[in-house]
Amino acid sequence: AASITDLKKREVSDWLSFSLVSIALATRAAESVILWNLKPISYSLLGLAAFFILANILYYGRVFAGGDAKLLIAMGAVIPDTSFLSNMLVAGSIYGLIYSITLAIINRKKVFEEFKKSKSKIVKPLFFILFTFFLFGAILNVPVIFFVSALSLLLLTIHIFVKSVENAALIKKVHPKDLTEGDWLFKDVKIGNKTIKADFNGISKKEIRILRKNGKSVYIKYGIPFVPVFLIAFILTIFNGNVISALVNQI
Repeated sequence: AASITDLKKREVSDWLSFSLVSIALATRAAESVILWNLKPISYSLLGLAAFFILANILYYGRVFAGGDAKLLIAMGAVIPDTSFLSNMLVAGSIYGLIYSITLAIINRKKVFEEFKKSKSKIVKPLFFILFTFFLFGAILNVPVIFFVSALSLLLLTIHIFVKSVENAALIKKVHPKDLTEGDWLFKDVKIGNKTIKADFNGISKKEIRILRKNGKSVYIKYGIPFVPVFLIAFILTIFNGNVISALVNQI
């Protein structure tokens, strides 16, 4: 349910996360009573506490939005297992890449224009320096220089690509009547003597009322809906355990 609302509305209702915590703790408590063993409820509470800390780090580190963070806390009570986190990293990387490429294909003209704009005064010299080191390492057969410069070039290209997709496909002009609490402003909005800041916490209900009263459309920055990654990671953990460990063991 959270995945569907995240994909459709780019938001996750608090009741979904809070009810998931309640159901998980109630289930673990019942399991502990039936088995007469404190382990199930203890693990669930420890998972809740550990994921609470992690979710807050990701939230205040501006990696996760509020809805994602709350749902991750709930997942700690449901499946207090490091395998879930490991699978989340794997699923998140693949999902993010596929989602970004899909957006790039759909908005290819805009993305190409943004990609060309990204060749700033800093990017061009940096790209040239890294490419020079890449050639130096390849010609003189110095593996360390070759691989480090190649990896740096790849990361720089990915960064430019992601920013281009973000600017072309994830920033949209929205009328105030379509705004919801927590939406991210792309830039500050000045209305008379008041300035509504483009804050990571998103716009408040009070600020939305001000914007609606003014009737001025604003640019909103949308993130990639990440909740489906939780669902994928959960399924992988239930049926396959730790995917990374399984791959390493096969190798």
